[in-house]
Amino acid sequence: LRATREKPHFGVGQYNLGIVLLGQGRRKEAVEAFQMAIRYGQEAPEVARAYHNLGIVLLDDNQLGDAHAMFSEALRLVPTKQSSYVARAMTSFRMNDYRAAESDFLAGVSLSPDPAALFWLGRTREKLGDLAGAADSYRKAVALQPNMNDAKERLDALASGHPLPFLQNQQN
Repeated sequence: LRATREKPHFGVGQYNLGIVLLGQGRRKEAVEAFQMAIRYGQEAPEVARAYHNLGIVLLDDNQLGDAHAMFSEALRLVPTKQSSYVARAMTSFRMNDYRAAESDFLAGVSLSPDPAALFWLGRTREKLGDLAGAADSYRKAVALQPNMNDAKERLDALASGHPLPFLQNQQN
């Protein structure tokens, strides 16, 4: 906080302030701090982090188009940012753009295997009607995290020929 008072144009300080404010539930102020971090950031990775975290706030606020744009900017600056691929994929999933979601989940897990991303890749493939691909994704998720019950349940249902329906709160 002191750093942002003494040097308001210090991108890293603004980013850190945004994280603190977000942790305190002061979302509007956090958004402003992340915007300042983007404006005054000096290196691509620090600016990408600010875009990513601003995207997370927007995603949580259901501002899906704006969130998608923030994750895209983070990836433009740092094309190997796995968390931004996964977050953009979740945004696309919630926007019912399952092809884009699948592409981003695949890009994310290709950078580093992640059980949650593999689970959501499976969900996306189910939405696309690719049940074999969905089962493969669930198998990989369970292999990485054996206690992932949601993936086990969906995999068992697919194996039995009776895929689980998507509950209303699971649609997006």
